[in-house]
Amino acid sequence: MAGKRTRTVQFDDPTAAAAQAAGKSGLELLRGLIDGRLPAAPIQLTLGMELTEVSDGFAKVELEPGEHLYGSFGVVHGGVTSSLLEAAMGSAVLTTLDAATGYGTVAMSVHFTRAITTRMTRVFAEGWVVHRGSRLVTAEARLKDETGRLIGHASGTYSLTERAAT
Repeated sequence: MAGKRTRTVQFDDPTAAAAQAAGKSGLELLRGLIDGRLPAAPIQLTLGMELTEVSDGFAKVELEPGEHLYGSFGVVHGGVTSSLLEAAMGSAVLTTLDAATGYGTVAMSVHFTRAITTRMTRVFAEGWVVHRGSRLVTAEARLKDETGRLIGHASGTYSLTERAAT
């Protein structure tokens, strides 16, 4: 069949990468990902997401859309949009956690306002913590294109847990 394309993704052993994160607060861990001291998660590399900015309760994730992310209709699959929004919210939550605390997604609601296509050069998801309690955290995120047009927005609830041992 004409037009076949190939994409290869290399990633670090996730178990070894998790071991490198042990003992680091969420903010330390994410800053290590940004500056390359810690390896990116396989899903980040598979989709092409890049964590570019973090601060207390905030995270920014970027993506250069590619046709390898297309669904059946010539636009980036909605699951990729959801993943970007979840990555921004989850990373924002992680920035607030100490070295012993982890989190898990409890619920997420996504609203799409337009499709991502390869005509967009880059998209940006910004996530922030809305409220952090002793057991649950709520967060929100917005995904925009390079011109500032809204692509989607989301809200999520996360449960705080003991960080898994590696």
